[in-house]
Amino acid sequence: MTAEEIYNKINNIKTKDPETGEGVYIILRDLYYEHKENEAVLYIQTYFKCDEDTAKEVFLILKKRLFRPPPSPEQIALCNAAALAMKYTPHCPYCNSTNLHRITTLEKAADTVLFGVYGNTRKCQWHCYNCNSDF
Repeated sequence: MTAEEIYNKINNIKTKDPETGEGVYIILRDLYYEHKENEAVLYIQTYFKCDEDTAKEVFLILKKRLFRPPPSPEQIALCNAAALAMKYTPHCPYCNSTNLHRITTLEKAADTVLFGVYGNTRKCQWHCYNCNSDF
């Protein structure tokens, strides 16, 4: 069996370890994340009855195509900061844009002086530059 054929069998959801009943892919993934690459190569070698070079080649293919290294603490912190920034950023309820301008008290007063009680901006806090709505 070639390394590519073994890789395709590992990718098959139905390929399960007869001893544990767990998927071969999941076992190999867990070994990879636990930094037990030699055990993973040995597992491939014994499960698929191939030589060591083929097993290493299969594991390299798996690493390249499927396994991602777990995120570093810096990456996690960066993603959390971006999520918080998105959470607390106001957005337009009509077009969901964040291209907004806060309507100042001076602008509200000017609108009230010009249009009286018929002015709309005195009730609003934000102006959207995308759809020109005030809300």
